[in-house]
Amino acid sequence: MSPVNNAMDILKLLPKTNCRECREPTCLVFAIAAFQGKKELRDCPYLSKEVIDNVGAKIQHPEESSDELNEHIDSLKQGMIGIDFAQAARRTGAEYVNGALIIKVFGKDVRIDKNANLSSDIHMHPWIIIPILNYVLNCSGLALTGQWMPMRDLRDGMAWNGLFEQRCEKPLKKILDEHIDLFQIMTQIFNAREVEDDFGADVSIVLAPLVKFPILIRYWKPDDGLESNLNVYFDSTAQDNLDINSIFALGAGLVRMFEKIAVTHGS
Repeated sequence: MSPVNNAMDILKLLPKTNCRECREPTCLVFAIAAFQGKKELRDCPYLSKEVIDNVGAKIQHPEESSDELNEHIDSLKQGMIGIDFAQAARRTGAEYVNGALIIKVFGKDVRIDKNANLSSDIHMHPWIIIPILNYVLNCSGLALTGQWMPMRDLRDGMAWNGLFEQRCEKPLKKILDEHIDLFQIMTQIFNAREVEDDFGADVSIVLAPLVKFPILIRYWKPDDGLESNLNVYFDSTAQDNLDINSIFALGAGLVRMFEKIAVTHGS
């Protein structure tokens, strides 16, 4: 099947009875929500697992326009102006040096000046700029607990869980199925560390996108006819130190980074 590029392609698959069992008023509204990534195809009880699996992977969800992203970034930068950088450094685990914040992002230094301009050796894509600014503005400073939770168990995570699986966990699993040695590359490039845990995963690594916002990735290799599996976990303080939108953005952004690394690694 070719890529699904609009909501009408999804509507063709639906019963068009407007039964509301998906909690949307009409099948058309559901189709639009599914195309936008706000609903999962499995929320319709009348779609078969085969259709859900085949079509779900081919939906080309619309991305926010560059203008919208830039407006969001500008709004966050305005909120940064005038905040107490010394106090923000204490909350976020950053350093306050010569009037600027120096914050670790994936183990690399990112400098934020008094006008909220960011500079670093790492590529400053919107998916990382927006979470960084939100982190500085809203991080509570709570100490990490070391208690790991999946997206669905975060306070507002259940509403995001289906989309997080589709946009982060499943594509990341696919990448690592084909390039298992990327775990080693992660430890070198992103200052990740391999850890032991009690879940029997073949590989468990902790990444530090932000000082008080770590991510745990557990990966189980295929075994005796069973498919591989991958799950992403967050510290129980995750939503105290970063908003749920930024948590999702970082997860989806990780996939983009690993996709690029996989292409380079495979060339």
